[in-house]
Amino acid sequence: MKREDAKKLSALAGGKSLGELAKNLLNAFDPDFVVARASPPVMDGSLPCEPTPAELASARKSLLAAACAPFENNVLRDALAKAKQDAEQTIDTVTIDQVEFAGFDAAAKEKAANLTRSFRHYIEEHKSEIAALQILYSRPYKQRLNEDMLKELEAKLKQEPTFGPDPVNSVWRAFETCHSSQVTRHSGATRRFADLVSLVRFALEQQPVLEPFSDSVNERFEQWLQSRSGVPPLALANDDKRRDAASTFTPDQLAWLHLIRDHIATSLSIEPDDFG
Repeated sequence: MKREDAKKLSALAGGKSLGELAKNLLNAFDPDFVVARASPPVMDGSLPCEPTPAELASARKSLLAAACAPFENNVLRDALAKAKQDAEQTIDTVTIDQVEFAGFDAAAKEKAANLTRSFRHYIEEHKSEIAALQILYSRPYKQRLNEDMLKELEAKLKQEPTFGPDPVNSVWRAFETCHSSQVTRHSGATRRFADLVSLVRFALEQQPVLEPFSDSVNERFEQWLQSRSGVPPLALANDDKRRDAASTFTPDQLAWLHLIRDHIATSLSIEPDDFG
């Protein structure tokens, strides 16, 4: 309820607020409050006498009369009924809604398109200055990418106001907006610096689908396991053939291989010091 409407109701109720009106009604039915009102005041510090039934009835009647008195004003009653009607909300649980449009609006698409163009322009303009871009532009790669190179690229992008403080995720979402059918969706996922590899490759049209770097690492890992075992990758874990493939390595070896895969997926490469 708006403050102006509450003030109008209070004026009609003789200066009492809606909270006071409600409190007076509740007090009239509160046994403890009625007993306190019926008990005569004690001045000498002795315990009060228990009120008689007649005193209780008289106190309850007095409280009810005082609480109900403001509502004898028919203007107040009408105003309260109108305020209740204005505040009511009708929730339709029967009619089925129809989706008329789902997707990004034109302004959001245009903003995303501008960001992807800016990203393509940036990597083209700085391909000879930033080590990571030098490697990603060369096919085949003449040098191996590492974590420091990608973090340098990420730091350079953060210095550009166009890409904001989180360039990896902002550029990723922009491509997702403009090329939704070519982007692998991961609900709620946060992209990391390693995903710059996928972003640059996709921007340079070196790969047809934009997917997290970890996905491509997992896929290549499974292909490598297949080459060692002859069993198709990504089979169910409880598949007998998959267990036979795993027998190419001991359980400890497989555990280490999975740790190496996960480290490369997040840090791009693995060095001898990483095993410490």
